[in-house]
Amino acid sequence: MEDGSSSRHTVYGSTAKEPRDKAAEVRDRLRANLPAKDRKITLGEFTSEWINSALEASDRKATTKNLYRTLARTHIVGSRIGARPLDKLRPSHIDAWKVELKDRRLAESSIRTAYGPARRARYCRARRGKDSEVTPSRAAVPHCRECVARRAHQAEG
Repeated sequence: MEDGSSSRHTVYGSTAKEPRDKAAEVRDRLRANLPAKDRKITLGEFTSEWINSALEASDRKATTKNLYRTLARTHIVGSRIGARPLDKLRPSHIDAWKVELKDRRLAESSIRTAYGPARRARYCRARRGKDSEVTPSRAAVPHCRECVARRAHQAEG
């Protein structure tokens, strides 16, 4: 724990091998000075943290920071995508969110810019070793609405 006291993390599985593998994973995380298990945090919460830390510390121009801050708060924080826990967020969710932004008649440039803070927040989390499944390269920018719908359908099926 952060206060120096120890705590027990229990793992379960349907076969004898499953909990052994999970326990090895937990030990690897602890050796890397990471918590045994990520705290549950939503994309919106993480984006707010990202706005107040990584974005503010970046060397981007003030106008760019303001644009990212505004788009992130408008389209991520407090939205359906923002309510998703990061460990449950999949590329198909991000693709569906982009379709939703298109349906709201946002310009392509606004959608790309709104996607930037979400992508950067996810990248920042992955870079710090807290998320290995979804990285920015796995949530590619779609080229057309049909491609997005097809990709979202394939990911769910």
